[in-house]
Amino acid sequence: MLEHNSIPYTVKVSARAKRVTLRIQPGLGLVVSIPKRFPKRDIPDVLAEHDDWIRTTLEEMDSQTPQAYRRWPPETLDLKAIGETWHLNFHASSNRLDGTHLPNVAVHLAEDSTDRVAVAKACAELLKRRARRVLPSWVCHLAAPHGIHVSKISIRGQRTVWGSYSSSGTLSLNYKLLFLPPRYVDYVLLHELAHTRHLDHSPEFWKFLFSMDPQAEHLDATMNEVTQTVPPWLELA
Repeated sequence: MLEHNSIPYTVKVSARAKRVTLRIQPGLGLVVSIPKRFPKRDIPDVLAEHDDWIRTTLEEMDSQTPQAYRRWPPETLDLKAIGETWHLNFHASSNRLDGTHLPNVAVHLAEDSTDRVAVAKACAELLKRRARRVLPSWVCHLAAPHGIHVSKISIRGQRTVWGSYSSSGTLSLNYKLLFLPPRYVDYVLLHELAHTRHLDHSPEFWKFLFSMDPQAEHLDATMNEVTQTVPPWLELA
């Protein structure tokens, strides 16, 4: 990770990019995307030109981040979906992760807890393990009354979606669902289960989803309001 006037940033080289673009992303901060042939030595000049925008946008994002997520290292993880609050204890160790003694969770790291990427990856691994224990049975509970069967469920850490359903019959779920209120988890799971009948978002899809969840339209419209319950630094994993 590089720095611009004490502001860390990440460079991404894109074969499709036609110009330099700057983005401020939760957890990742400033991301600079450049065309494949753009000289990296010219990046500081681009950043200097947009310095005011960079600082203003970073400040705005920081103000929208819950106070609990600004502390480092993180002290707790609030898993609203399952009513658990994990109190994190970091240890410099190469041992396996230990997530069996809830709510006090030992997070073992190869390095110390100042390494944000290492912390994010270690926590993500624990969260995926927990999600694998609870989400498949949650899916089955919601699917059974509607006669739906899912052949395979995978737990991942997608950056832009909560879940997806493939034509091969695999339901992929985001472990970050653990941070959402239970009612929103219900909605996401039912949304993906509706795709077992309709792979697109056609009127027939929505009609079937509404038959399973009459509040689907409201929940879909308010999903963005609950995304702040997810620690943004998990995007580093």
